[in-house]
Amino acid sequence: MRLVNAIAVLAALSLATAAQADLLWDNYQYGDDQYGHDHLTAASSERLTQITDSWAADDAIFDAQEFPLGVRVQQVRWIGMRDPNYSYPAADYIVLSRDAQGVFHEVASGQVVIYDMVEVMGQIDFPGLETYEASVELPDIELDPGQYYFGVRLVGSGSGLGRNYVATTGAGEFLGLTSGAVQSNYFGIPNWTLNSDYQHATDSDYAYQIHGVAIPEPVTMIMLLAGAPLLLRRR
Repeated sequence: MRLVNAIAVLAALSLATAAQADLLWDNYQYGDDQYGHDHLTAASSERLTQITDSWAADDAIFDAQEFPLGVRVQQVRWIGMRDPNYSYPAADYIVLSRDAQGVFHEVASGQVVIYDMVEVMGQIDFPGLETYEASVELPDIELDPGQYYFGVRLVGSGSGLGRNYVATTGAGEFLGLTSGAVQSNYFGIPNWTLNSDYQHATDSDYAYQIHGVAIPEPVTMIMLLAGAPLLLRRR
């Protein structure tokens, strides 16, 4: 019984360690302030606002040498701009892959009713819009090593009310393999398209951070369980 208890304790410790999210990919590019965006422009990423639907996403790369078994993504943090006169009771998220032919494929998506507005920075970029940083918790999305695109959009309280954008970062320099990407039936872009291939988008990155944990190799759990008899002896 004690051995079973010790194993249970070690397993719980392992899960607790995995629950502590690390910064897996940082697309913020700090300029002359701490916030990570370039103050140049932004892209519509919203639903049920004045814009019925739109997305702005950017790539993150999980290298096989650093993450041999992949990652478990738990949170996306981003910098955006929104109309503060309206409410946004939910947020949508999406994760995409892109094949060798440049076609995007949805890997995961969903809606989060509660998201965390981390900090409001005031009206520092666009008159009438507040610039903010926020985060959304994801349901532990497991991804193999590779390149993925992440997007978040705020959901308005009713069609025709408010606006939301995702801020650009890097002033045209890319931290990933490509620029950001956009998709919107409203703007006549039914398929996901790289900014560099869409004449109305700024050829830049978007200010996203990806948080989560590396998927542990089996030997890690084996070593933890192997320590159970030692715990038992000490008791």
